[in-house]
Amino acid sequence: MFICFGLVGCSVFSDKPLTQTKRDNLQSFLIVQNKLYIVGELHDYQFEHDLVTQLNHFLKSPYANHIEQVEAQFIIEKSPKVEGEYKVYLSGDKLKPTDRARLKSEFSFNDAAGSMMYRSYKANGQIVKLANRNEILQKYRFKKPIEARVIYYEFESDTSAGEIALAAVTYPITIPLAIAAGVALLPFQMICFALAFGY
Repeated sequence: MFICFGLVGCSVFSDKPLTQTKRDNLQSFLIVQNKLYIVGELHDYQFEHDLVTQLNHFLKSPYANHIEQVEAQFIIEKSPKVEGEYKVYLSGDKLKPTDRARLKSEFSFNDAAGSMMYRSYKANGQIVKLANRNEILQKYRFKKPIEARVIYYEFESDTSAGEIALAAVTYPITIPLAIAAGVALLPFQMICFALAFGY
């Protein structure tokens, strides 16, 4: 199978990079056993990194209630590999000097414009196919999707970069939703994004 894909790659792709940008509406995400799973309209994603653990730690803290804005961006260079970046902005109006000091020392937040604070989380992952995505969306769908920017760095061919990514070889993953410990973070996530988007 790998030989076949290699032959196809030689005959279809050239060495000229092709860049394309799309928007993906993120409909839900879960952190289970320090792995971040995201359900989007274009793709499903899986990330695993120390920063996922740090994001988990922050979302369990009371400071998550101060989330003002969330930005997401995915860079796909060679499908199904993807690099994700998430920027979390906090409203600093009700943060005391001691809170700001703890956010900097324990959660690695930085000062932003005005009284706001922000932190970037980056992690490498891959595009996957979540086998139980319908169950996830039925239970944990966001009231309002989060818009993410998806940047494709592929190789020029007769097929668009988005179609190449969609056609990438992915494997189905089933998230064990029945594990209480694995979904204990969900109420925090829903509160955070509800506050962030006015719901």
